[in-house]
Formats: sequence, structure tokens, C-alpha cells
Amino acid sequence: MPAKHPQTDDAQDGGADRQGEAMPKAFSARTLAQRWGCSPKTVLAMVKREELKHFKVGSLVRIPLCEVQRFERSMAARTADAEKQRGAAAG
Repeated sequence: MPAKHPQTDDAQDGGADRQGEAMPKAFSARTLAQRWGCSPKTVLAMVKREELKHFKVGSLVRIPLCEVQRFERSMAARTADAEKQRGAAAG
């Protein structure tokens, strides 16, 4: 099997997730869209709106794992806050 060119790989290996799969150090718009169940265009729009920090390798956009984790934590906190507010309003 031919080796992938480092600048065209969708993600760089590093660490492991809860299922024991290798976790990338950085995501492409496509691989992050797969993780989040959205389209790559949505991810690129978030990058353009500066909702996600990123870097470029040539013309390729990459979103670091630490930025993905930060964003996911912030979304989880927002969801928890919204649920608390709904619960307080109902009770």
C-alpha cells in the first residue's frame, strides 16, 4: 500500500480515543464533518466565521484536536445550561 503524502493526509495520528482508535492531532474539514455528522461546508463556514481556530498546510485547512475538544466542551456546557433553564422554567 503506498504511503500517503504528509500534506494530503486527512489527519495526523496521535493519542487514542475511548474506543482505542487513533485520534488525529488535526482534522480536515471532511474528517471533522464526519465526526460531527455535518457537511464539510458547515465546518469551513465555522472556520470562516472564526468559530474554530485553524491552521493551513499550503491551501489545506486543518483544525487542531485541542480546538475540536474545546468547541465540543463549550457546546456540551451550552446544552447543559439550556436544559437547566428549561427545567427551571417548567418547575
